[in-house]
Amino acid sequence: MKIKVRFILDYYKYIGKFELNLDIPDKFTLIDLIDYIDKNIKKGFKEKLLNDNNIKYPNMILINGRRAEFFENLNTKLNENDQIIFSPLAYFAL
Repeated sequence: MKIKVRFILDYYKYIGKFELNLDIPDKFTLIDLIDYIDKNIKKGFKEKLLNDNNIKYPNMILINGRRAEFFENLNTKLNENDQIIFSPLAYFAL
């Protein structure tokens, strides 16, 4: 299943890309995506973003324009054509 992942501000600089188009397995969760990016794209991403499996403040993760906290947070299951945005600033708005 295909998803689009975007990186804003410091994450764009850290990853070196603004956007990734990924083909992920069914039943992939947000934490699975973070682990995948950490292992295959940029080592240390998970540590930069999370603290004990919680999103570090002031980081924000959006899934289709809504904060991950409004779903099942890191356990949110991703779907075909989802757009995930990683932002280092919680007040970022589209």
